[in-house]
Amino acid sequence: MAQFRQGDVLIVPRGPLSAAERRDAVIVPAAGIAVVRGEATGNTHLLHPAGRCWWRPIESQAGSVLLGVLHVEDDAECFLIHTDEHGANGIAPGSYEIRGKREMAEEVRRVAD
Repeated sequence: MAQFRQGDVLIVPRGPLSAAERRDAVIVPAAGIAVVRGEATGNTHLLHPAGRCWWRPIESQAGSVLLGVLHVEDDAECFLIHTDEHGANGIAPGSYEIRGKREMAEEVRRVAD
């Protein structure tokens, strides 16, 4: 599996979720979960499941671009949809880190969409 980008969101394959990560993860509902909400443009990156997918958001820490971890069950697929701009990317079974992007302004910070 290779990493790929959708706008300012990077999807990076990783090893299986730990027991603690799995315990704190939630099933992605059919209505989807917003991974990034567009502050400036209103465009949002949404996870939509086709089968059972698990999402564990990571609380933002200074300098970190990690948004959360995603696990897609073996018989499922998850779609990352960016409203109005990039369409959708299918995410195959496996575990992934979902990362944002850094920008330099008055300080290094996660890019505001």
